[in-house]
Amino acid sequence: MLAPHLHNRPHSHVAASLLVSLGREPIRVQLAGHWITADAVWAAPDVDQALDSDGPVAVLHLDPDHRAWRALRLQGPGGEFPLAAHPRFRACLNDLAAAPSVPAALAARATLEAGEPRPLDPRVVLACRALRRGDDAASLGGAALAEAVGLSESRFRHLFR
Repeated sequence: MLAPHLHNRPHSHVAASLLVSLGREPIRVQLAGHWITADAVWAAPDVDQALDSDGPVAVLHLDPDHRAWRALRLQGPGGEFPLAAHPRFRACLNDLAAAPSVPAALAARATLEAGEPRPLDPRVVLACRALRRGDDAASLGGAALAEAVGLSESRFRHLFR
């Protein structure tokens, strides 16, 4: 998503979020109740987040099993995303800021996919397939997915995150 500015209340997503300032000013992001001011911030899935940006911003949502998210190898609930460590991604973001478009956003995401992703646990792969199939609502809850892959619900949630 591209926006000229964005202010929202705390919420969470099933997907991981990469929030990036496309202007000269950093963004402010609240993660799990703590504020971070940076050019880019990432939030792990299911972590409360709120974005406060007076300037242009890109919001990329990446499924937990997506190659781009797995290639980033980030740990924890979220924090500052080191754009300096990703110069090709930064260049794509500069292009995106100069001429916002879906192709430019897709090019930025493709640069993230270029890394070597960490492998996924096969039980997470099975759960993601069930979610994408859109099985009946009763089988999409955490307890049902955990049972389907042979784990306790708490272990499944930990592994899935």
